[in-house]
Formats: sequence, structure tokens, C-alpha cells
Amino acid sequence: QRKYADAEASFKKAVSLDPKDLAAYIDLAENYLNGMKKPAAAADAYRKVIELQPEHPGAHMGLAAALGVQGDVAGAAAEYRAAAKLDPGSPLPMHRLGVLFAQRGQLAESLSALDASLSIAQQTKAVYVPGLIDRGDVHLASRNLEKALADYEAAVKADPKNALALLKAGTALQLQQKWPEAERYYLRAIEADPNMYAAYNNLAWIAATQNRKLDEALRWSKRAVEIAPQQPALYDTLATVHRARGEKEPAIAAWKQAASIAPPQATYLYRLGVALEDAGRAKEAIAVLRSALKASADFPDAADARTRLKKLEATTK
Repeated sequence: QRKYADAEASFKKAVSLDPKDLAAYIDLAENYLNGMKKPAAAADAYRKVIELQPEHPGAHMGLAAALGVQGDVAGAAAEYRAAAKLDPGSPLPMHRLGVLFAQRGQLAESLSALDASLSIAQQTKAVYVPGLIDRGDVHLASRNLEKALADYEAAVKADPKNALALLKAGTALQLQQKWPEAERYYLRAIEADPNMYAAYNNLAWIAATQNRKLDEALRWSKRAVEIAPQQPALYDTLATVHRARGEKEPAIAAWKQAASIAPPQATYLYRLGVALEDAGRAKEAIAVLRSALKASADFPDAADARTRLKKLEATTK
């Protein structure tokens, strides 16, 4: 019921009645970590479990998670490795370690841990789909698109209805500009999960930038926005679709929506400014381009924004 403070009081009462109740300590720790967002208190509770039962792999895993949230990467890594030794048949500890490293941009260390996780799974001839997806993400972050795609496709082969794996495979293919293959994966992702808004969005973006299937692109983009209305990137795609269809005012409206979602992003303000300039609305374009440069002085199109702004200011005097 999300009454975390009441839960804390109950778990504390339980451990006071039985100071060796491991389950109560673990529940208390999880309430701190996942409910109350108190990782230091969670770490203390997990340490109590380890004190009572040093060979409890779940407690080491929980302590690792609590330490990771606090930024103690070395401590978290040590606890994940301790859990892996205590439960050598489980791929989960090394998987979590790989994710921890990936979140901190330590891609080589992440890849090593994820390789170990998948190797453990292979010993039982099991296909560890979550590990494959996360290792694919590390390859993707390293711009090794072929290896990323291989991992995602292996995950899809093992679990053909896994919408996330299908989406990721489509993303890897899209980055390789293999448009038809990417589209097929995105359509399969939507079939597996009709609320997979990223797949709708990517389908719309491909269609708009290829200037084809523009009616479908508009339906896909609107569906993405409907599912996740607080995602500014989705309005950016919708604006791109309207622009491809020659619909200037709807494109401007969509970019306005993208730029209105906090915090305002310079790229969307810039694109709105360009669209206003193209529509002959110079004064509005000037104000928006100034806002873009105020939001960020060095975004990718900052130089063009300055050039356009200087030209517009000169012609509107």
C-alpha cells in the first residue's frame, strides 16, 4: 500500500521480537532501499543479515545495491562478487555488477562482468535473455553495432515475444541505416507490446526522414505521443512528420510542445526557431533562437542558430 513508514515500524517490531529473523531484516532492508529510498539504512539492515548468516547471497546482493546507490562502486562490486561466489550457479550477481559498471560508463568492466554472467548461464544450457540485452546495450554504447545486434537477435531467438529485445534489435539496425530490417523489428515490438511507444516513434522517424509512408508515420507518431505525452522527443518526431508532409503550422505546434516540457532543451527550441523562420514569423523566430542559445551555448546546432539569429536581427531592424 506504499505505507513505508508503517511498514518500517512493523518490521522493526518483528526483529525486536526475534532478533534472528532473517526474513524480517531483509524485508526491512528492502523497504528502506526501494520504498523509503534510504540506502544507508538499507545497507545497515543487510549487514545485520550478513552478520547472522555470512553465506546469505541475497543479503550480499542487497548490500551491493544499497552501496551502489550511494556511489560506493568498489564496495558494491565486492559484494556482488561475494554473492557470485556464494551462489556460483546464478548469473544474476555478475549481471548486476555489469549493469552497475555500465551505469557509470565503465564499459570494459561492464562487458567483462556480463560475459561472466552469460558464461554461468551457458553452463546449464540456459539462454539468459536479460544479460544478452544488457550486453547488447554495452556494445551499442561502444558503437560496436554488429555485436550489439548479435546479442539482441540472440535474445529475440530465445524469447520471440520480448518487446524490449525486438526494440533494441531495431535500434541497432536503424543505426546501421538498414531501414526495412529495422522497421520489421519495430513492428514486431509493437505486436508484442502495443504500448511500446519508442517503437512507434522510431517507425515514424524512419518514414518521415525517408519521405514515405507519411500517413502511417503520422498515425505512429500520434500513437507514441498518446502513450507517453511527457516525452519531448516524441513531439520532435511528430513535428518532423508534419514537416515531411508539408504541414508547417502543425509542425510548429509540435515543436512548441517539445520545447515546453521542462527543462527546455536547446535543440527543440532551435528547431522551433527554424520552423518559425521558414513560416515567415521572424520576430517569433528571433525570440525562440535567443532562448535556445540561452538554454545552451554549445548544443550541436548552436553555430547555425547564431548565424540565423544575426541574419534575422539584421533584416527586422
